[in-house]
Amino acid sequence: MTKEFTDGKFIVTQRWLDFDGSIILEKQHQFTRFFDFAHFLKDDLSGADLLLCDGIENIYKMPGLKLDGIKVRSVAAEKLGLSLQLLPEGSLKVKEFEQTSKLELATVDSSLTKHPEDQDYSNLVRYVSDIHLLHRYQAYQCKTVGDVEYVTRTITKTLAKDSYGVNLIGGDTSSNFEVFKEFVKDLAGELSAYKKNGDFFFTLGNHELWGLNGESLPSIVEQYKAVLEQEGEGNMHLVQNNIFYADGGWKEITEEELSKISPEDLRAKLKSAFVIIFGGIGFAGKNNEFNANNGIYLNVLDREGEIRESEKFLFLYQKVATALKGRSFIVLTHMPMKDWGGEDIHPQDGVVYVSGHNHRNYFYDDGRKRIYADNQVGYKGKNVAFKEFAIDFSYEWFADYKDGIYEISREDYERFYRGTTWLQLTFKRKFNKLFMIKREKTYMFLMQTPKGTLVILNGGAIRKAGNHSLEYFYENIVKYSESVKLFLAKYNAYQKRVSDDIKRFGGEGTIHGCIVDIDFYNHLYVNIRDGTITPYYALSMVDKTVYENLPSLLNVHCPQLFYNYKKLIEQQSGENALTVFNEREPIVKDRYWDDSTEIYRDSRIVNGLQYTTRYNIVRLWNDVFVEGASEENGKMIVLGIMRPEVDAEPVEIECDKKSKKKS
Repeated sequence: MTKEFTDGKFIVTQRWLDFDGSIILEKQHQFTRFFDFAHFLKDDLSGADLLLCDGIENIYKMPGLKLDGIKVRSVAAEKLGLSLQLLPEGSLKVKEFEQTSKLELATVDSSLTKHPEDQDYSNLVRYVSDIHLLHRYQAYQCKTVGDVEYVTRTITKTLAKDSYGVNLIGGDTSSNFEVFKEFVKDLAGELSAYKKNGDFFFTLGNHELWGLNGESLPSIVEQYKAVLEQEGEGNMHLVQNNIFYADGGWKEITEEELSKISPEDLRAKLKSAFVIIFGGIGFAGKNNEFNANNGIYLNVLDREGEIRESEKFLFLYQKVATALKGRSFIVLTHMPMKDWGGEDIHPQDGVVYVSGHNHRNYFYDDGRKRIYADNQVGYKGKNVAFKEFAIDFSYEWFADYKDGIYEISREDYERFYRGTTWLQLTFKRKFNKLFMIKREKTYMFLMQTPKGTLVILNGGAIRKAGNHSLEYFYENIVKYSESVKLFLAKYNAYQKRVSDDIKRFGGEGTIHGCIVDIDFYNHLYVNIRDGTITPYYALSMVDKTVYENLPSLLNVHCPQLFYNYKKLIEQQSGENALTVFNEREPIVKDRYWDDSTEIYRDSRIVNGLQYTTRYNIVRLWNDVFVEGASEENGKMIVLGIMRPEVDAEPVEIECDKKSKKKS
């Protein structure tokens, strides 16, 4: 039987074993109140792990509790009259550098500043550096092994909860090797408890070298790598002069392989990689003020060795940067770029640089130069948590092709979509030939059917190409796509505001075509012709109930979201400028059943057109356009595709107006 407190609950787990020690039955009991927990155990708390239970010391007022072997912090143990397992004197002794202390104090506000939401990228990466666990133990005034364990578990629990996908830890986690090992072990345990499947990428800092002071650098690197591999359950990786990349699972290019491969072969090898991470300690070979002469590596490296290591790292970085020019990737180093690259090396456009070491919390991102060194925990604080940056994990399969018309393979087509849109497209159509048109980073795909007819590819579907040649499409593709983008830009921005408002009251806000999801059954249809918003509840495409307005829909089908909606309305002051919030809309019972599929037809068309605005892929074609790119041309193209039989002009979409009900 185990007894513990975790995530705000007291948990008792009972297990029944057979003669071989295998579990044949397991039951778990959870309690939110301590008194229920104690009553269930008949006051026998012996062996209970209550380390994370704040305020547990107050149970000293309850007589008759059995507390043998209970695990609590020192403040509770003292109050409960339990013996303390004190830490050896001097075990939390730390060394600080004046240079980093000053920078930390001067830039503490930057470390607390959140980044503005960035809509240009579709994925998030979490990062933290310079956790300095021994300093955290000091900050919490740890006296016992239990106190140390409490701090470690609090930190790892926070990181595990917030982790997802790619998570970076940028060195100086601990200057004690055993403490580092326990941190990794605890983090892996928390990830398992929360059923998280993200991957963690560590680089070492100069403080990690202290933990094995006197050993050679290669030996130290191998020992830390072994800890991550053995304790990390396959989800933790050491970044040290190597590359990790995601392409059907995580793969590694070792330092030895990277040093020998040509930039051309490296680019080819990483052509279909979604995520690319290069990095390492970096070292401070180019820093003439704060370096090995200041004792930052203790006895592991002297100044000459440090310079050699930085030169080695710089050589590898320049090869990677050359090979991946035009691609997005991550450079994770402990030392900042200036330390290992010097004044003449500058950030490469589109690359995200993550670093720590100097405790100067700094962030810069103008959309091209991207530097994130603003989550260095440092010496003084208590709180350790991830920050995040946004990045595009896509890749362009035909990036190295010049403008032109090409015959491609089925696999090329599938890989293009996988890399550009993350769509796992399986293309099974029979064809004679498959063509790709590329011009000024705008794409179009066509195929020649077994009967010899040329058709346009709309993902896996096909559309008529008329009597046009490939050369005709090549000649017109750029002005055509620009016209579509100009017309749809206002509509897409309007939809985004609708989506953001739905998320504000707890809805999903997922956009697909003309539809924005509130949840699985409830949706908003955003009319591209006039900007009206139609709320509806759908059990299927032909079984829809349409409502007068949003609050009427929420009141019937989403009571919790309706409560959130009303709260947000109450918080509004002055003129209501939000898209879907309107305090003057009454709740009415009027509704009607609709079995038409018109909105789904429109939505599929808009979804196909949005591939042009999002990914520069032309999938639908309309010959009704004139010379030059313009919003008016875009309107003619889009509405001609959607309603070729209707000649009416659309009403202008004005994003700052209230939503209108459908007439």
